[in-house]
Amino acid sequence: MSLEMFIGVGPIWAMAVVTPGPNFFVTARTAMAGVRRSAFFVVLGICTGTIIWATAGFSGLSYLFSVSPTFYKIVRYAGGLYISFLGINFIRKAFKSYARADLSGQPASSIVAGWWLGLLTILSNPKTVIFMSSLFITALPPETSAKAGALSILLMFVISLVWYSLVMMAFSSAKIVKTYRVLNRWLNAIAGSVFIGFAIKLLLDNA
Repeated sequence: MSLEMFIGVGPIWAMAVVTPGPNFFVTARTAMAGVRRSAFFVVLGICTGTIIWATAGFSGLSYLFSVSPTFYKIVRYAGGLYISFLGINFIRKAFKSYARADLSGQPASSIVAGWWLGLLTILSNPKTVIFMSSLFITALPPETSAKAGALSILLMFVISLVWYSLVMMAFSSAKIVKTYRVLNRWLNAIAGSVFIGFAIKLLLDNA
């Protein structure tokens, strides 16, 4: 089982994680804002969402989506609206003044807000659980035990934690932060456009 898990689940999930998407952009943007601690809690939120979606995928939530299209549409529309909200916020900030982004003086609650931001960003895309379910079905044998499933979910958590932590560290370097402060408006506009584009695709996709 261990070999099947690492050969099947590990590489496929790693390829999915490193593909740029909302999780990547929200981690990078938070890190570029200048406070690594806040970005780390965004990463923890994403990893928490990974556990939730992976557990749901292993438990068969995608089957519920398939037998109840209305329920799936509600979740998908809610996710699309949330990602649209994030995108609009990014674009709104792009038109604000050039004041430096300095989160160091914010209260500790911003850490909790960072965790929620990461969590809601990954949970806003219900297609994640469908992908995870497909991954488990194709990579693991039908007789896979609950313990083996838990180990697979743990592996996915570790892969996500390692990758997004690397993204966080890369984009929180002094040079990147300085660049962010210079190009603040443009970077916010780009991030907002990416989020809105992803939301439109999520809302209009009938798959």
